[in-house]
Amino acid sequence: MCKKIFYILFCLYLFTGCAKKIQAEYSAEVTLQSNDHDGTMTVRCFGYGNNNQTAISNAQKNALSVLLFKGLPGSELRVPLVDNEYESKNSNPTYYKNLFENGYSNTFIMSSDIISPLVDYNNTKRLIVNIKININSLRRDLETNKIIRKFGY
Repeated sequence: MCKKIFYILFCLYLFTGCAKKIQAEYSAEVTLQSNDHDGTMTVRCFGYGNNNQTAISNAQKNALSVLLFKGLPGSELRVPLVDNEYESKNSNPTYYKNLFENGYSNTFIMSSDIISPLVDYNNTKRLIVNIKININSLRRDLETNKIIRKFGY
């Protein structure tokens, strides 16, 4: 009897301990700086990397990811543009690969201004960037590529 209980507990531990954990590939360290009336938004974001270019790229990815999948309190995008991150990424892998890895995100990013230089932070380097994003263009592109539905339809 004791062996059966031990065996069951061991199997439960094995299955739960080896389960794939889904983690976001981005940081939510994004704050609203200005919500412009011309369809753009400026956010302040942390970026991590060994040099300025890598850290700026990381900050841009973080900013877009938060707007797409989490929403940004106090902005016109209080709720995320994309309802279900996991489902959307699985059904549109090419779009997200182009957006985050192949530089397509630069279509929507109007400027990236370094606020704080690259400094050591928890065994890596970090900088702070103000990023201006064309929200109207991003939303239209998501609608055109059928990532999200058009508003009102």
